[in-house]
Amino acid sequence: MPWAKVIYGDAMNDTSQSAIEVKLASALKDGREPTLSDLGGVQVLQQGMHEICKSPLLPEFIHLLLSAATLDQKDRESILELTVRLIVCVKSLDMDEVVNDILSCNFLSETWEKQFFHSLLEMSFNQGNDPLCRAFALDGAFRFVGSHIPRRHTLLAKLTEVDSSDNPIFLRHAAKIIGVAFSWWQSEGLVERLREIIGIEDADDEAAFELGMASLVEGLNASDVKIVRMKLEEAQEWFKSTLEKRENRPDAALFVAVIQSWLDFAQESTPGKLAEMVTVINQELFALHAWHHRQSAPSWLGARYSEQASWKLLVERLVSLSGSIEKPSWFNARFTIEQELIGIITASRAILVRNKGGGLELIAIPKIVSSLVVRPGLIHHLREWLQYTPEYPYANDVKTLLEKIESNKPSNDEDQKEIINDARSALFEMSGPSPSSLEHRLLEECGDTLKTVDDYNLHRPQSIFNAILLLTFRYLISRMDLSKKNAPHLSFLFKPEDGMPLPTEDKLQQDFFSFICGIINSGSTQIELCDIASGRTDITVTAGGYRFVIEVKRESSDASFDNLKKLFINQTTEYQNTGIRLGILLVLDLSDKKGGTAHVTEQVQAVVVQRPNESSKRGVVIVRIPGNKVRPSDLTTILKRKQ
Repeated sequence: MPWAKVIYGDAMNDTSQSAIEVKLASALKDGREPTLSDLGGVQVLQQGMHEICKSPLLPEFIHLLLSAATLDQKDRESILELTVRLIVCVKSLDMDEVVNDILSCNFLSETWEKQFFHSLLEMSFNQGNDPLCRAFALDGAFRFVGSHIPRRHTLLAKLTEVDSSDNPIFLRHAAKIIGVAFSWWQSEGLVERLREIIGIEDADDEAAFELGMASLVEGLNASDVKIVRMKLEEAQEWFKSTLEKRENRPDAALFVAVIQSWLDFAQESTPGKLAEMVTVINQELFALHAWHHRQSAPSWLGARYSEQASWKLLVERLVSLSGSIEKPSWFNARFTIEQELIGIITASRAILVRNKGGGLELIAIPKIVSSLVVRPGLIHHLREWLQYTPEYPYANDVKTLLEKIESNKPSNDEDQKEIINDARSALFEMSGPSPSSLEHRLLEECGDTLKTVDDYNLHRPQSIFNAILLLTFRYLISRMDLSKKNAPHLSFLFKPEDGMPLPTEDKLQQDFFSFICGIINSGSTQIELCDIASGRTDITVTAGGYRFVIEVKRESSDASFDNLKKLFINQTTEYQNTGIRLGILLVLDLSDKKGGTAHVTEQVQAVVVQRPNESSKRGVVIVRIPGNKVRPSDLTTILKRKQ
C-alpha cells in the first residue's frame, strides 16, 4: 500500500473512528487490498465525506476510489467527483503519494484532467496549507500540463504570481518548477520572479541555480557568438553563487565544469586539460545521483537528470574531437564525423530538445573550422561522407561546415592526396560487433512476424529499425546478466528490501536512455519529446529521416504478453500516427520471480496491429525487462521454505 504511516490497529481500537474508517483499517491491517464494495459503495463514502475529510486514512480512501474508478465505468463519474472533492482536504505530506496515484490513472478524460489540474493548482497557492503539501500539489499540476497549451498558460500565469513573502519551503520547490518551466517555454516574467526569490533564505540557492539555467537557455538560443559567451559566463557565475549559498550542490558544480569545458575548447585548450574536466564532471554527476536523486522523483526532474547526463556525453565527445581535429587524417572517418564532429555541431540542439543552431554550436564552430582549414585530408573525409550518406539527418550541417571551411581556406592550400589515399579504404566502416546467435535469432523471429507490415518491408526503415532492435536486445541481455555487485545502478531490477516500494517506470526509462545515448548520436535520441500524436513520447530515436518511438511502461502483477497488449498496445501504436508504423514497447516486468526468471527468448514478442479504420498494418516489438528479480542463490532458499 502507498501509505505506511498509519497504525491500522490503533485506528481500529480508536472509538472516535467512524464505522467506515474501521472497515478500511481492518482490511489494511489484514494486508488485503480493500475494494469500494467492501465499504458499501460510493454512496456510503459520499454520505461519510465529512468524516473522511478529517480522517488520517484520507490518502487510503483516495487510493481506493482511484482504483475503483479504473475498473468501474458505470459509477466512474461519481467516484471521480468525490475524489476531486476529497483531495482538497489533504493537508499532509501524503499529497506526494496522492499526486502519483492521480497521475497514474490513464483513463481520465480531458474534462477530469482539467478538474484535477485546477484543484491541485488552487491547493498549491493556498498559503493556509502545509508548505510541502502545497509543493507536491504544484508538482502535480505541473505534470498535468504536458502538451496541453491552455493548461500551460494557466500554470505560467500562476507561477508569475508567486509571492516572495511566501513560506521559504514552498518557495524553494516553486523556484525549481519556475526554472524548469522557463527552460521549456521561455515565458516572460519567470526570470523576474526568480530574482525576487533569490533574496529569501533557504530558497536562495535554488533560485540562483535556476537563474543559472535561465541564462544558459538564453545562451543556447542566442544567434550572436558574443551574446552566447556572455550568457554562458553569466550562467557560470549564477552556478558559482549557488555553491556559495549551499555548498552541497553537485548539480551546480556540474554546470560550472561543463560550461568551462566549452569556453576552454573555444580558447584553444589542450585535450589534456579538457580530459581533466571530464574527471571533475564524472565526480559531480556521481554525487548528484548519490545524494540528490530519490526513488519517487517526478518525471520532469528525471528529464533534468537526463539532460545533465547528456552534458557529460557531449563534453566527452568534445575531448575526443579536440584530439581528432589535430590529426592529419582519420582512420575511421565515419565514426569520427558522426559520433564526434556532428555530436558537437548539434550539441545545442540535443540539450533542451532544441531543433535549431545556436549557442554551443556557435562557440565550437570557429575552433573546428580553423583546425580543419589547415588539414585538407580531413576536408576530403567530410566530402566523401556527404557523398555516401546524403540522407543523414545532419548532412546539411556538414555541408554548411564545408562552406565555412572553403570561405576560410588560404589560396595556396593544396590537397594532401597521399594521406587521403592511405585512409580511403577504412573511411566508412562503422559496423559494431556482429550480432550473436541469440540476437540473430530474436531479430529473425521478429522479422518473420513483422513481414506483413508494409513499412517494415521498406529497405531503409527495416535496416534502421533492426539496428534499434539489436541495441534493445543487447540492453535486455546485459540487464539480465549483470549483478548488483558489479552494476549497483541496476538495483532497481532486483527484488527490493522488505518495506521498500517497487521502482517506477522512469528508472527503466533513464537507464535505457543512458544506454543508447552512449551508442547513438545524442541529437538523434530524445526523452520526453512533446507534440507527437498530440502526446509526449518516452524515448524517440530519429535516424535516416525516420522517427521511431519507444514507449516505456511497468507491470507489477500480470506481465503476460496478452495483458501487456491489452494495456499498452493502443498507446504505443498511437505514436506512429505521423511517422513510420514501427515501434517498441519496453516493459519493466515487476511480477513475482520466486520461480526464477524466464529465458531471454521468452522476453520478446513482435505484434502486428490492424486498426479497423486503416488498410495498412502497424508493428510493435514488446520487450520485457525482468525486474523484481532474486539472485540465483536465493532460489534455493525459497525452495527450502516451500518444502
